[in-house]
Amino acid sequence: MRKTLITNLLMSESESNMEEKKKVEFLAALMSTELTNTETIVKDIAEARQMGIKVLPPTINQSMISFSVSGDQIRFGLGAIKGLGDAALQAILEAREEKGAFQSLYDFCERVPVKQLSKKTLETLIRSGAFDEFEIPRARLFDAIDRAVGAAKSTQRDIAIGQESLFGSVGLASSVKAKEEYNESIHEWPERERLRYEKEALGFYVTGHPLTRYENDMARLTTTNIDKLKELKPNSSVVFGAIVGAYRETLGDLHNLFGDTNISTVKLEENGKFKIVHEQIGDKISQVLNYVEYSSSNILKTFSEKTNKFYREKLISNKEKNQLLKNFKASIDGYTYFEN
Repeated sequence: MRKTLITNLLMSESESNMEEKKKVEFLAALMSTELTNTETIVKDIAEARQMGIKVLPPTINQSMISFSVSGDQIRFGLGAIKGLGDAALQAILEAREEKGAFQSLYDFCERVPVKQLSKKTLETLIRSGAFDEFEIPRARLFDAIDRAVGAAKSTQRDIAIGQESLFGSVGLASSVKAKEEYNESIHEWPERERLRYEKEALGFYVTGHPLTRYENDMARLTTTNIDKLKELKPNSSVVFGAIVGAYRETLGDLHNLFGDTNISTVKLEENGKFKIVHEQIGDKISQVLNYVEYSSSNILKTFSEKTNKFYREKLISNKEKNQLLKNFKASIDGYTYFEN
């Protein structure tokens, strides 16, 4: 439903005269309605990219809580970063509005109330790339968290209790910045690790993709990509490359018909999911469940034809063929259609 709405409003030039700016504004507003729904956000971002609309990574000095418009692009909202609470988000925006852009990790920790900044919040912001504009490797910022928070607590405590500094003035004390210490020997995380952290925080990759280094190999070895599978004819043999995000195997609805029938649900990162149906006949794998186009009145005939075809092609034995037909006839009552 959501995808249909986006498509109808944005893709149809004959029915919509929306200017490019309006399209960007609409998509940003749409994404902002699902800030905590990472799966939906990822799908919307994929739709935007297909339309040629770029989604910029989050940045601590430019991102709002919601997704916002930046020229003809969309800026990722801080509220869509996983694990950031409302109190922390409000405190960040208030500190930024009060004294302007943050200059460093230390400056950020000093200006945002420590009670609103847990270590986990800082870790998530760094992993998401929100502090990349400070031009310090994420791994080095990560290492400096405890020191930055310690310095901030000291400064904020002095201001809160009105303790006079060496100069005899609270105002002067609050203006004296703690020395910023970063371990220069710490370099950036390896790309794979950096991208993994980024995806954990945002739900998708922004600054790169793990498969980029394999683009040439994939172009040489694959026959299609996941986005084009629906364009292919049924039973087409394909080779494509993707990253498996999750895998689950369950018994199929027709398990009783064939003995061992498994459905493997494979979830791909950023590309949705699909199902693979395995029909185990003895020690052979056969594809017999292609009934989506058939009603219950002719399923038996179609099944018989397909089973005999497999027998003629020596994919199954005569005994296996007869057993399949027997099981199918005994179990057909109540089935009106089958999905593979």
